[in-house]
Amino acid sequence: MVAGAASPLNAGMDHHDVDEAVAAMTAVLGARTGRDWRVPAGPLEWDCRETAAHIGHDLLAYAGQLAGRPPDHYLPFDLVVRPGTAADATVRVAAACGTLLSLALAAAGPDTRAWHHGPCDPAGFAAMTVVPEGSAFRTINLNVQFIRIGRAHPLLIEAMVVSATKSLIVAEVVFLREDGELIARASAQQLVVPFTGSS
Repeated sequence: MVAGAASPLNAGMDHHDVDEAVAAMTAVLGARTGRDWRVPAGPLEWDCRETAAHIGHDLLAYAGQLAGRPPDHYLPFDLVVRPGTAADATVRVAAACGTLLSLALAAAGPDTRAWHHGPCDPAGFAAMTVVPEGSAFRTINLNVQFIRIGRAHPLLIEAMVVSATKSLIVAEVVFLREDGELIARASAQQLVVPFTGSS
């Protein structure tokens, strides 16, 4: 776990955003539980029930990472939604996992860090839950401004989405030493593209 001073970049997404995303997911999927969920979910190989169960799996995994705060690995647990579980029950499982993530985010301080392909802050875990359905991102522009040399010091990396439209996401990042000394700033533009399964 890496901890550092609070930063304005931590003031982005929080548990309220997760609550809104879970409510929207529940409304959209809940209205369709009478349909055949054994069909593929769009271009995915999973069927609709497996996809909804995977949403719950990821939300619970993020909550576990944030609550357990492992410094350099994923916690060794998985959510299993029993085969044959009805669509409405699967949606309730996913929503419950989203609520657990929201509670973990609400309890986490702005300096909390946990592992997700590297150290990640609460805003990052929140942002992971609101990725548009059927979309992926491609970085089309990346600018880095180096302020000072960052020798072999551990770094705190804080990122925040500062703008998001249907087609473009802009993020800003700061790289800090553990003592709060600024090492570098970066900005990135990410093009929103359809998810093809290989993004």
